[in-house]
Amino acid sequence: MANPTRAVLRTRARIRADQDLGQYPDDTQFNYLLDECAMTVWYALIGAGWPVDFTTINISANGAQTYTVVAGTGLVQAVYANVGGNLQLMQRVEQSDLAALRSTNSSNPSSYYEVRINPAAGLIIEFFPKPTSGTYRVDYIADHPGFANDADKWYGPGGSDEMIVLLAAAKALRKEGEVADAAALDKEYMVLADQVLSRSSWMDMRNPPKIRDVRRADLKFGFDYQVGNNPFDT
Repeated sequence: MANPTRAVLRTRARIRADQDLGQYPDDTQFNYLLDECAMTVWYALIGAGWPVDFTTINISANGAQTYTVVAGTGLVQAVYANVGGNLQLMQRVEQSDLAALRSTNSSNPSSYYEVRINPAAGLIIEFFPKPTSGTYRVDYIADHPGFANDADKWYGPGGSDEMIVLLAAAKALRKEGEVADAAALDKEYMVLADQVLSRSSWMDMRNPPKIRDVRRADLKFGFDYQVGNNPFDT
């Protein structure tokens, strides 16, 4: 079923759990389960190469140690330094280089970055060498926002809606102590997930994505050159 609403997903999950004649869990409880399951499927799809849209934030460096990307969790897709209006792709820092890079401040654009989660601030980023100015662009994929209401839709690839239904139905069964029935749905979910995840990246079937290693000298193009004070440039 294409783009089912939360109300439809909840009804289907109740049918799979054989709870369609009752209201236990009630609608509010089931909505929490659907949000949990949507998040699980969301990350499974992204891990399998589903090309979900991203959000962009521009960060103005001011000499701070770190900068908040989003007040929550997420996945960073790409980081760029804006140099004279031109975007230059940055690389994630090697752990062995941290000491040297943290010992250097620069008025020039940074060459490297690191991302991590701050429990109080969410997803943060650090630039190396630490810049005192400049603009940086971060493309990131935020968490699934959850369903806002019963009319809100799921826009995952074909079959992913059934993954949510099976997960939610299994959670509802466990709430009633029906562990064996929940385990049966878990097995059905695994079989379905293998099929759905294996084709989740098939958005452009004519032109598959290509990965280019910008760290290799023989593959370096003009727009790969990073202007900046990089102690590791030779």
